[in-house]
Amino acid sequence: MTGRLGVGSRPGSSRRRRLMPKALRGGRLHRAVVTAASAIGWANPIEAFCGIDRVLPDDTYVVSYPRSGNTWTRYILAYLARGTESTLDPETVNAIVPDAYVHAATINAQSQRRLIKMHEPFLDACPRVICVHRDYREALVSYWHFIRRSERYPGSFSTFLRSGIPVRHGSWKRHIRAMWRRQEADPATIHIIRYADLVGNFTETVAALVAWSGIGQGVDLAAVQRLTAMETVAGGEKEYVGHFRRISGESFFVDRGKGADWKACWSSEDLAWLARDRELMAIMEQLGYRWPG
Repeated sequence: MTGRLGVGSRPGSSRRRRLMPKALRGGRLHRAVVTAASAIGWANPIEAFCGIDRVLPDDTYVVSYPRSGNTWTRYILAYLARGTESTLDPETVNAIVPDAYVHAATINAQSQRRLIKMHEPFLDACPRVICVHRDYREALVSYWHFIRRSERYPGSFSTFLRSGIPVRHGSWKRHIRAMWRRQEADPATIHIIRYADLVGNFTETVAALVAWSGIGQGVDLAAVQRLTAMETVAGGEKEYVGHFRRISGESFFVDRGKGADWKACWSSEDLAWLARDRELMAIMEQLGYRWPG
């Protein structure tokens, strides 16, 4: 397959550990080292960066820039896989579609048809990939709200925008370029979801996901929509005291809709600063994200 690196290969945990001392793993320097190593075929970036022992040929990765609908898509996939007869709690969803950063042990214990969440733009190394994208301006506002609560970030949106936080998992541009590269190289192995389509045309959007993935044939999509609505998920999470509730006192999901207020957060100076990136403007236009909106 064109463009994929090391799928099904096993460079070995010792090689993965040697890429970076433990204290520095997971940061921007680690990502740069992994990217360079994967470019010359020395390491599979998913294995090297996320701690997954082996990328399997039937793996499907759910990939997005942060705050672009990844968790919503995970819940949708979990209900498609398990059915809608009962409400799924976050722990069950994490078992069905585990997070590569938090649940590597769960992933490594699974042996086939794994569904895995990831925010790294390592699409060339994914056997199959569901890629979710969202208007960058919306995603950044939601990201800011999330960081304020999860990391007690004290800065304004303008300060956040110009900080290094928005590129922790690679830039939005890099994610989109990786998506397009994979779509051109092997279109049958990538399924692209637009966040706005989940919001505005849920049934048709999820039906296309079912047809592509083969997961959820016959599942009631209206029930999936109801069970994965933000209010439903946030309400059902009250009995589950996970990491995010412990540090913030709130549901992980209250930020889902906050990107919609992006115009209230972006100042004219912020928009002018963003508009200096001509490549970004061209990508947004090509994706139909109107400027200035």
